[in-house]
Amino acid sequence: MKKVLAAFVAFASMLGLAFVGAGNASASTVQLRPGDRIGYMSDTMDLCVVAAVGHDTQGNKVAITAGHCLVEGQVIAKLVGNGLTVPLSNRSRIGVAVKSVQENVTNGNLARVDYGVIKLDDDVQLVSSGNPNICAPQPFMQVRRVGADAGILQERYGMIKKVMINTFTMSGTALPGASGGPVISAGGCLQGVASGPEVFLGLPGLITVRMDVIKQRLDASGGIGAGLILA
Repeated sequence: MKKVLAAFVAFASMLGLAFVGAGNASASTVQLRPGDRIGYMSDTMDLCVVAAVGHDTQGNKVAITAGHCLVEGQVIAKLVGNGLTVPLSNRSRIGVAVKSVQENVTNGNLARVDYGVIKLDDDVQLVSSGNPNICAPQPFMQVRRVGADAGILQERYGMIKKVMINTFTMSGTALPGASGGPVISAGGCLQGVASGPEVFLGLPGLITVRMDVIKQRLDASGGIGAGLILA
């Protein structure tokens, strides 16, 4: 009887260990939300920020950022912490860059199209921004953006100054690390993806690629990212 009891206790202990292990695996799942910092898995330098996360019509989990932030085929990681460099120990794999579109991405060019798509790993947990809608920008609209300017994740507020076919400009300064971040209206609607600095009449601004244009491009090209539905 003692042998049977000992065997049962040992078996129960094994199950307990297995449950503990499963709990740890679940706790280590990477969460990704708009505004998170991203970089390459193999490089300690900071890269950019995620503008949006969601699913496409094929059921893929995807993230959207600026095109100049990505090299297709590179493994992408979520970064934890501030600073212009982030150690490899603070990077967690989230997926692979599958699309990098960069048209007219030159200083001050408002005709640019600049967006990229990351195909996320299946175990990445998407976190909603709270208002999963894409809206067309309007002049004088109050907006905020999330960026890692100079390596420090922060929110900045401003106003839409000009609206163009592919882009709009937002008032305020932008430093390295801001690229790819979301620009959001006061109601929480996603307006665009931060792309690069602009100076007009001596006043600084941020060139932002319109998210409604990005979605149209994704739908027209098909493949990963087409039919994007925001989380």
